[in-house]
Amino acid sequence: MVFQQQLVDVQTPIDMFNKGEVNVAIVTQYFTRGIDTEVDVVINYDLPIIAADFIHRCGRTGRNGNIGIAITFIDFLDPENYNPDVIEQIIESMAKRKDIKIPTFFTASS
Repeated sequence: MVFQQQLVDVQTPIDMFNKGEVNVAIVTQYFTRGIDTEVDVVINYDLPIIAADFIHRCGRTGRNGNIGIAITFIDFLDPENYNPDVIEQIIESMAKRKDIKIPTFFTASS
């Protein structure tokens, strides 16, 4: 979903997505604040610099006991593009869950 509209019209695409009139949305993290519907997949093209933002983004999927998928692209070769503290917080959060297996490349690269 790509819209070229003035800022005053930003609610229209959010409403369309929430109503199911469009089923794909490419948005910034600020746009997701208005999305209040169940989504199946979240793809993060970057890792936020704050862990709470990562949790908020991924929290758009898998609500109410449903299965959801969150995919995040991380370039471990360029540490300026991610915050190692965020990765550590994500690993700690995942470790608390019995139903999640932490990928070895994730822990080996942090």
